[in-house]
Amino acid sequence: MRLKHPGWGPSTILAELQSTKELANCVLPSRSTIGLFLQEQQLSKSYELNSPLPVEPCKEAKRCHSIWQVDGKGNSQVKGVGPISLLNVKDVYSSAYISCFPARMKSMQGHPNKSDYQTALRLGFINHGLPRALQSDHASVFYENVSKSPFPTMFCLWLISLGIQPCFSRVNQPTDQGKVEKAHQTVFDQVLRGRHDYKNWNHLFEWCRQRRIQLNEVIPSRGTDHLPPLKKYPRARHSGRFYHPTREALLIDLKKVFTFLAKGKWYRKIAGNQTVCLGGQIYYISGSKPRQQVQITFCSRKKCLLFQNDKELVIAELPIKGISREILMGNLEPIAHFPDFQLELPLDWE
Repeated sequence: MRLKHPGWGPSTILAELQSTKELANCVLPSRSTIGLFLQEQQLSKSYELNSPLPVEPCKEAKRCHSIWQVDGKGNSQVKGVGPISLLNVKDVYSSAYISCFPARMKSMQGHPNKSDYQTALRLGFINHGLPRALQSDHASVFYENVSKSPFPTMFCLWLISLGIQPCFSRVNQPTDQGKVEKAHQTVFDQVLRGRHDYKNWNHLFEWCRQRRIQLNEVIPSRGTDHLPPLKKYPRARHSGRFYHPTREALLIDLKKVFTFLAKGKWYRKIAGNQTVCLGGQIYYISGSKPRQQVQITFCSRKKCLLFQNDKELVIAELPIKGISREILMGNLEPIAHFPDFQLELPLDWE
């Protein structure tokens, strides 16, 4: 029946069997049994199960630095500098301009990577402290957007390790990122529109820094009652959660990462060489069947991934790979060369 009618599923086939007079007195297989049979005969599609990231939905910002929005404006060709993508970060509640970082691209088709976004945020952390949450879109640097059960990116886990809750705008809903989307046009007008006299990238970076300060402290905005954001909301100057690049390793808490991973569930197919790829890492599962779909969970106590087959039996228990302070932090070196960076005095608060 299936070979003659490729579009018929288990429900249709069962209904056809039940309506066949010759089979009226026969014991028929159930719908699930027919489905398993079709799967064994490789006559049915294997659908990937859906399991979203265990992140909370974006909430309304009720105070300064409760939520920041981050986004990259489309690439611009800047004379004397080359292709640039302006990365903007804005506080939702106060409309303060947290960061404006001109990320250098190799070409006009390039995209900002994890290091670019980390640098933009670290500059914001230095000036305004750590926020409670960071909202972004579904770009691949923030979200593994090729899977129905996405594993968190290293950028996402880096935020979690710093105590910053990631949240994502709704798909195809640009208004969710309204604050930072509006900032794109404002910053472009202040920095790039009509400007052709930048000597080099450092010159452009310094001008971005100066205009960000002016937008926050001098230039009035309709969104803040025709006052500069930091005049309207003085508390937006700092979140109270202090940050410095030299102490980032001390701020990173891997327990928060492991707790977050323990809430997740991922589905992957075993490759022909008995391996599974999760989060960019390859895991070899001895004795497994190629094309078999496995469910993967994380045990925070053992720091291991548990691989289960369709009968919910654990077929492998492997240590998780790629989770360490050094990997999450990435490259800190670029931040030391920027004007916003200052070494701390060798004194404690006491």
